[in-house]
Formats: sequence, C-alpha cells, structure tokens
Amino acid sequence: MLNESNWNYCSYISNDLKVFIALAAQPDTSGDQELLYSVTSITKEDVEVFQQDFKLLDEAISFANRRYGHWDFIDPLTGNTGSGSGCGSCEAH
Repeated sequence: MLNESNWNYCSYISNDLKVFIALAAQPDTSGDQELLYSVTSITKEDVEVFQQDFKLLDEAISFANRRYGHWDFIDPLTGNTGSGSGCGSCEAH
C-alpha cells in the first residue's frame, strides 16, 4: 500500500499497466510554480494511459490506494516484485 514514506519509489502493476505517483509542476496565477502529485498509469512501453493531478500528497495516495490497491504492489526496497514468489511471499517456506 502506498503511504507518505514510500510513494516516490513504490507502484502498483496489473497485466500490462503500472501506476505510480509522480511529481509535476504548473504555473499558478501569480506566475510561480505550483507543485502537483500526479497519479499516472503507463503501459510496459511507457505510454501514458491515465493521469490525475492532486495538490496534496495525501489525496494522491488515497486515490491511488482506493483505485489500484487490489493490484500487485511493487516495493523495490523489500524485494516485493508483485509476482507472488520470492523472499517476501513465503512461497519458498
């Protein structure tokens, strides 16, 4: 599950799609840059399929977990590849 500690390196995958939260910026009304958190879905060929921007990180995390939380969760720091096998899955034990 995505949270405030792992959102910038973890993702969800399902079949040919990957979902993650990316940082983006856009000009605001005063000409400054406004930081956005973009929930983005891409194909294996890195073609963007969907993107929704949020001004608050917790809103982006909640949206991603609600919409994609049933997909395989990828956490490269723990070795969880979403494949259901390997050290994190207990399949080997």
